[in-house]
Amino acid sequence: MTNRKRIVWNKNSDTGYLETKGLRRRPFIPDVELTETDAEKFALHLQKGSLWRVAGEWLSDVPEPLGYELPPHPYVQGTEWQPYSKICYKKGTLAVYLGTTRVEEAKHGGQIVSVPRHTFMIDGNVYMVRRLLDLEPVS
Repeated sequence: MTNRKRIVWNKNSDTGYLETKGLRRRPFIPDVELTETDAEKFALHLQKGSLWRVAGEWLSDVPEPLGYELPPHPYVQGTEWQPYSKICYKKGTLAVYLGTTRVEEAKHGGQIVSVPRHTFMIDGNVYMVRRLLDLEPVS
């Protein structure tokens, strides 16, 4: 017996050639959990239209892995130094909370989950965050 790979032709294809699959679902990465104190502090400010600001030294885009579906909005995360990225906001930059949006991601084993992600508008652009501590409410 040989170890040859079998090619399965897509019989529904007009061309008869094997069609490539689409992009893979983004892998699921859970939100960073808040302490009880932080959760209480943020709860009052998680209202659409509330004013927030960048809490760390920088807020920059999260690189998108190749071969995966793009999210509805780019993810951003806090960093301690200015990274080389397409977008980058300094500490104190204002943001408006827009609520949550659902994103479908794949858990290990292929299970698809629909996850609510917090969204913010910064300089007219909408971003999602997995770590609310990267921003802070303006009192």
